Amino acid sequence: MKKYGWWGLLVIASAALGVFLLCRPPFVVTHSRVVGAYYLPQRDVENMLGRLTGRPIWIAWLKCQVRKRSIFKHPQVEDVDVRVQFPDHIAVEVKEYKPWISFLAGGTHYMVAENGCILNRHDLQVRMSDVGDTLIIRGVPVSRFAQDSLDPYLLADVKFIVESIRQVIPTDRFQIEFLDDNHYILYKDDTLPIKLGRLEEMNRKMKNLRRFLASDAASDPTKIEYIDLSMPDRVVVREHL
Repeated sequence: MKKYGWWGLLVIASAALGVFLLCRPPFVVTHSRVVGAYYLPQRDVENMLGRLTGRPIWIAWLKCQVRKRSIFKHPQVEDVDVRVQFPDHIAVEVKEYKPWISFLAGGTHYMVAENGCILNRHDLQVRMSDVGDTLIIRGVPVSRFAQDSLDPYLLADVKFIVESIRQVIPTDRFQIEFLDDNHYILYKDDTLPIKLGRLEEMNRKMKNLRRFLASDAASDPTKIEYIDLSMPDRVVVREHL
């Protein structure tokens, strides 16, 4: 028993020495950084984490692990990873949801993720490269962006329309204009208006559109003023006079 008692004291003393050394330079944070935060501003993330420099690196790591819960409360955030770079660097990587669709309303592009999160409701500054990579929907009232997430009914309608349209137009070379919750206009190649009408029978309407676009009548789209799919059993085409 006496032998094991001495071994126990030695282990405790070694652990205490290790902790003491980890609290001393070079194991004190001299540089910390936040990466990946954009729609949730980097400064906000830094404020949530608090000061990290000057603290022992293991204490700074524990602090980040606890406080990253508050970062997760922001709907833009998908994941948070805390990385320790020994001996004195710590990095917090924020992974945000990617923009899926942009809504142009009131002169502002509202970037929306596929889960419905409005990424830039609080910070309206957006990268135009993100806008260029998304499908644009115009005409939705600004009041629909007052919450952190898009109205689930509007989100479901948009997903349904986009999935239906991509059966016919596989690329993103189209825009959608919102008239009301049941009426939308599709713009193919930014010029040719295609009136979708109500969302009922959308799959049938897309089949009609596919057949029309493959026909001789659609060989020269510059002659067409608009295409009307409001009636699910036919395609109505108005040519330029």
